[in-house]
Order: sequence, then C-alpha cells, then structure tokens
Amino acid sequence: MRENNDKAHPGVKQLRIVLALLGLLVATFGSHLIPEFHSSNDVLVWVNGQPVTAEQLAFAERRLMGESGNSLTATERQSVIELLIDEELLLQRAQSTGTFAADPAVRKAIVQAVIDKTVADFQSRPVSPRQLKRFYQQHLGVFERPARIAIEALRFENHSEAKQAYSALLAGAQFDEVGRTPAASPIAHLPSSPLPMHMLRRYLGNSLTEVALALQEGHVSEPVVRPDGVYLLRARTVQPAEIQRFEQVRDRVEAEYDFRGRESALEKAVAQLWTQADIEINKQVAGAYKVPDKYARDLYSLMGVNDKEAGGGP
Repeated sequence: MRENNDKAHPGVKQLRIVLALLGLLVATFGSHLIPEFHSSNDVLVWVNGQPVTAEQLAFAERRLMGESGNSLTATERQSVIELLIDEELLLQRAQSTGTFAADPAVRKAIVQAVIDKTVADFQSRPVSPRQLKRFYQQHLGVFERPARIAIEALRFENHSEAKQAYSALLAGAQFDEVGRTPAASPIAHLPSSPLPMHMLRRYLGNSLTEVALALQEGHVSEPVVRPDGVYLLRARTVQPAEIQRFEQVRDRVEAEYDFRGRESALEKAVAQLWTQADIEINKQVAGAYKVPDKYARDLYSLMGVNDKEAGGGP
C-alpha cells in the first residue's frame, strides 16, 4: 500500500504534489518527465510490458534534490517509483483512447489533459459556505499561523567565558551590555524580527534552534557548547502559534479544498488503473532500491483524504 509519509525529506515534502497529483513532475520539469531509456539491464518495474528504469529514477532524484547533495530515503524513493508508474499508466491510458504521441511536448499536454478530465467532475460541483467552514474546522492545523520567536545570540571562545557572561546576566546585566564585552561575539546576521521555526533553523542550525524554542520571552539559555564555540541565547520576543479565523483565510480555505479534492479524485482514478495493470517487479535490479515485491493501492484510503474531507460529500 502506498503510504502517506508526513516526515518526508524536505526536498520531497516541499513538492507535496509529487506524491499526490501525478502531473507535478511533468508540469514542473516540462515534456515527458524522463528521457526515453531502453536498457533492459536497469529495469525496475514493467508496467503492462513497458519499462520503468533505474536510470529514470536517478534522473528524477537529481531533479528533485538539485545540488543539495542529499539523497532520498528508501520510503521517498519508493514514492518516486510509484509516481513514475502512475505517469506510465496515464500515458498508456491516453494511448488506448488514440490520443498518444511520441513527441515529448505532446506527451506532456496529453498527461495534463487526462488529469484535467479526471478531476473535472469534482471541480464542477458547487461549494457552499457551509462546506468550506466545515472543511476549515476539520483542518485547523493547516490554517495555523506558526509560532515565531526573535532571538539574540552571543558566541564565546570557551565555556568559562560563556559561564561568566551567563552569571552576569543572571545578576541583572543587560544582554546587549554583555555583548559589548571583549569575550563576546554577537551573531549579527540574525534578523531582529520574529521568525518561524523553519527560518530560525537556517540561521542557528538544529541544536541551537531547539534551545531557542524552549525559552520563554526575556529568558536566557545556559551556555550551549557547539564545535565552533559556546553560545548564549536570549528570547527577545515570543509569539505563540495562532489559529487564523475563517474570515482571514477564506481564500486559502477555498484553495486547499480545491487542491485536496483534485488530489483525491486523481488518486482514486489512478488507483483504479493500478488494479487493472500488470505491474511486474524486476527483483534482480529492484532489490538494490528496496522496491517492494508487490504494489497495492487502497482505493478507499488514499493519502488520508476521504470524499467528505475533499468536497465529495455535502
């Protein structure tokens, strides 16, 4: 069964549609997602006799990860393989109706046309204010304004200097006053405005961010030892997470409702294609990529979204 992995690698997670709306890679990268590869030595899966190859997978992974140097996890890699199978099934579906073409640009347009036709029924249904409000109430976390925190940070060469500064702060010294002492090096690149957690990690890294998030407003951390020095952090401003009112985010609610409805309709349609397809794993090649021996699709529990959540019910 295809699983909904909430802890996917950021490179995959930020492209949520990669794991849901099958046209993402086609629409984003242009033309048919992957060039045509025909070596039988690297076939991962045969889809109704047509190959999905390790070279296609590697190409997709490079496009997803860019120059980050990171790799997909086994679960994420399986999701991309499933996406490649999905796309192949859509192209075969188009071919069966006589609308197939070899030209890559035409193939892209065909896949998008199949997607548009598949989700047309959902998009033709009127959406009442009552449906939108119920959807909003069922998914409050989606419309939450994340907590934000403004941090000041000082770096010291050794623990004794940081400890001495920490004692001075506890005795009533001001943080900016301690920052002007010869032993302290203020972290000047930190923005003064409150930042959400993901932005704070960009400036401080994981370990210092975890310390910062545990601070109450106005409080100072104990010395934090890092390979590049010892740090003191102060939470200058803390803004707690806040659920935004429906009236504030109505446009976002409508967009999310539409997205999830399209997502659910398309997933169910492609799941039906999977049940009708002959999907054969090439164990000699696929074993290295941890491809499961058998794929299965649950038609009634796709992506954790049911008809009523995605607009399929009143």
